[in-house]
Amino acid sequence: MKRPMAILFFVILAVLVGCQSAVTTAPALRVAVFCGHGSVPGCVEDTVEALRLDPDLVPVVVTAKEILTNALPAFDALVLPGGGGSRQMNSLGALAAARVKSFVLDEGKGVVGICAGAYMLTDTPDYLCLGLCGVEAVDREHDERGHGIIEFTLTDAGRALFPELKNRPASHVYYYEGPMCVPLKGRPPYLDLATIRTDVHLQNNAPANLTPGKPLYLAAEAGKGRVFLSVGHPETTPGMRWMVPRMVRWVTRKALVSYPNTVVRPHLYTREILFDKTLRSRERALFHDLLYAESQDKIAVIQELVKIRSWSARQWIVGLLRDSDPAVRHQAALALTDLEYTAAIDDLRASLSVETDTRTRAGLTSCLAQLRAMVDH
Repeated sequence: MKRPMAILFFVILAVLVGCQSAVTTAPALRVAVFCGHGSVPGCVEDTVEALRLDPDLVPVVVTAKEILTNALPAFDALVLPGGGGSRQMNSLGALAAARVKSFVLDEGKGVVGICAGAYMLTDTPDYLCLGLCGVEAVDREHDERGHGIIEFTLTDAGRALFPELKNRPASHVYYYEGPMCVPLKGRPPYLDLATIRTDVHLQNNAPANLTPGKPLYLAAEAGKGRVFLSVGHPETTPGMRWMVPRMVRWVTRKALVSYPNTVVRPHLYTREILFDKTLRSRERALFHDLLYAESQDKIAVIQELVKIRSWSARQWIVGLLRDSDPAVRHQAALALTDLEYTAAIDDLRASLSVETDTRTRAGLTSCLAQLRAMVDH
């Protein structure tokens, strides 16, 4: 990175961090969350729910046809979620993709790309993308390299943007086959915010020693606007979801705000959890047991799924709010609260409305209140 540009980024970050407060009176920021062919529904849902943690952000799901018909100018930022990058680009098509580029380059707005969305923001040769950041994704032939909780460290710039993590020697976040980015020669520099430390080569004959040292979070000026690339999935990681609204604030040049310790919980993770062949097999067995095990065993299964931070656990566990056993219903509510699955608020409310067991009713009430406190401002 050229020194003058690096200094400019640090100055901007220092000013923003200096403006931190728990409460802000700024007008609401409207944030579009793209949903098209290739967008994983769970990633769209998780992104919307993560944005709801910030009282000043108003997330709205938008489609390619809405972008094509000029919906973006009504928004301050756009988030491109996880899924399939090339399929999402195909869904946009050349005309809607041009709208996205103009939104950033000409209108001075911001875009955050998460995993596949980060792929879309790169300028990768022979890959359909937006070219809004001077990096390319390498080793795409081994893209399906695996997933799990990985370890990362922040750079000095990253510690300024995420001061909640600045005193931690390492932090953890969910990774699911995100891009391995390297700089492109001759392109404007980018701000490297965090570095992957975990070696992910769990499947697809992915090579060892490729992921360590690659950027996890990076950001850049793009024309009049800004872009932020998240290789990992903080929106899906309990205790780390607040990082997504922070990214949106950066790309929109808005003052950063602090978030409550009910959602800023990096201490939940003390180690990597990589889904190798053995753990993937165990996860499948646990999902089977959720359907067919005895009630007392289902409780242990729920607890284990939470412990290993299974990617799909929330969507499976939410159905157990409607289990015939009140103890299982209570354990499901506890798990969903621990996993910060605010998307289950309506499910919890419905279950509570018909709950007849006194102890379970009290537990559901408590869990519902905790989840609602995260997003009801």
